Amino acid sequence: MAAGRHQLSITAMAAAVAALKLIRPLLCLRGGRHLHQHSPPLHTETPLRLSVRDAVEAGNHRQIPHILSSAAATSDPGDDPFSFLSDLPPALTARHVDDIIQSFVSLRPRSLPYLAYAALLSFLLPETTELLARCPSVHFPLALAVLQTGIRHGYSPLPSTRGAFALSWVHLRRRHHRQPASRLLSSMRDVGYRPDVGSCNYLIASLCASSKAEEAICVLRAMGGAGCLPDSESYCTVIEACCAREGRGLPAGPAVAAAAELMREMVAGEGIAPRKRAVGMLVAAMRREGQGRAAAEVVRLLEREGCAVGFEEYESAVEGCLAGGEFVMAGKMVVEMSKRGFIPYIKARQRVVEGLAGIGQQELAIAVRQCLAKIGS
Repeated sequence: MAAGRHQLSITAMAAAVAALKLIRPLLCLRGGRHLHQHSPPLHTETPLRLSVRDAVEAGNHRQIPHILSSAAATSDPGDDPFSFLSDLPPALTARHVDDIIQSFVSLRPRSLPYLAYAALLSFLLPETTELLARCPSVHFPLALAVLQTGIRHGYSPLPSTRGAFALSWVHLRRRHHRQPASRLLSSMRDVGYRPDVGSCNYLIASLCASSKAEEAICVLRAMGGAGCLPDSESYCTVIEACCAREGRGLPAGPAVAAAAELMREMVAGEGIAPRKRAVGMLVAAMRREGQGRAAAEVVRLLEREGCAVGFEEYESAVEGCLAGGEFVMAGKMVVEMSKRGFIPYIKARQRVVEGLAGIGQQELAIAVRQCLAKIGS
């Protein structure tokens, strides 16, 4: 009997210890401040971390920016003030991050919590794949929530944040076997937030800057399903990345074709006007790829939809058509240019007229000469 009671006592003690290990993270941030003082922390405690942790435990979230500002000159740059949050269950981490950033909304001046936004993003977005492997999935939507709140209050993330966002996005897409981009964006709803165009555009720019244009296209396509519609910035950032000479992450041919399709979708489908830089880069890229006729068709589409097209874009389209032997299309483009007061370079004018004459298009050649004569060329 004694042996049986002894065995039962040992079993009960073991169960109690296991239960305490499970609830300790919850208790230590619900008023049980003394618990973490008697249990070994998973991270080395520093004065900065202890101060921030005490503020969180006490619910004094508005003091965090002041703590970080005071410690900025003396603390180690590698000291992560929010590392203690990684010791908590993901749901509790999400609750505390939400409480922290919501407490910043009414702070003045608005720049006061900028250091805190940067520290939170650094904690939530590991910069190596090894750290990402141990990072809970909830950190990514929380990072988007911090970013969204910060941007709305004038915060500009550090340059390194772009690479960290791109790395986390690609990692999560691979971890979950190409999880739909719309689902990943919508994961913000799981932590009480909704994607907006500002945070999505930042993510798109981050992926483009990291040579992940294909993933940026996925984000663009997913925005509507996640509850926010893309704007000119969304489209043009991707178009410009696809048309860059390098750093696309895609072969030039498919990248330029994707950019042309996005331009047509944006202008004809959504009624959104592109910025001049995107138009110029697309026409130049199509010309490089030997798609002069297609470039001219893009220019004509833009004009039909009421979008302004400059001299450089017209001239590039004409040169592309001439390089591909598309003299008829080149002649039509010169006529359109002259109607808008644009005078093609003299060599291009001569090649158009000679090319049209060479293929028996005398009427069009005459029309080109007449149009040029009207504007004094």
